[in-house]
This record gives sequence, structure tokens and C-alpha cells, in this order.
Amino acid sequence: MFKNVNKSIIPTLISVTALLHTACASVSINSVPTGADVVLEIPGQKSGQVIGKTPLNTAVSDIAKQANNATIVLTIKKQEFQSQSFVIPNLGSGKLEISASLQPLSAEGAREI
Repeated sequence: MFKNVNKSIIPTLISVTALLHTACASVSINSVPTGADVVLEIPGQKSGQVIGKTPLNTAVSDIAKQANNATIVLTIKKQEFQSQSFVIPNLGSGKLEISASLQPLSAEGAREI
């Protein structure tokens, strides 16, 4: 495959390819209804912080730098709807897609909260 190529540049080519794959890693979070808060929590380290609203598309690196390789919990919440939480033990460097279908709170449930 690399017959006539200077062998000293092959490691550089491989490194650049790996870097491009990592840079393209993404997180996509959608919900029905849209406009829900996306809350990032790092158990034992960081309490919930709103990182955006759905639909949210961001680079894995934007979340990973806050998580520091720890397990994270992403919660999708909207007023008058039941929240949904997703535990992600290893964010990694691939593509993460989350879709949440939020259910309305019943009139009874709304009074209890």
C-alpha cells in the first residue's frame, strides 16, 4: 500500500487520521417536546449544570473536558413534564445520540411536586 512513500511520514499520517476522528465525535440530544433543559451532573463531583436546550448538538470534547473521564448523568427536563436521566459511564470519543420522549405530568403529579 505504501510502496513508494517515505516511511518516516506514515506515523504522522496515522496520527492526523486519529485526531480527525476524535475531533468529529459528537453528542446529539433531542426531545419531544423540544426546548427541554439538558443538565450535566458528575456524581460526587459536580451538581447539575444546564449545558443547553434540546435539540443540542455539541462536540464530545466540550462535555468530556468537564467530566474528566468520570461517569456522567445527563438529565432532560422541562417544566410540566417528567424528567429523564441517562447514565453514561464512559463518554469515549464516538458519537452519542440521545432521544427523550417526555411525558406530561398529570394534574395530580403536578400538585405533589
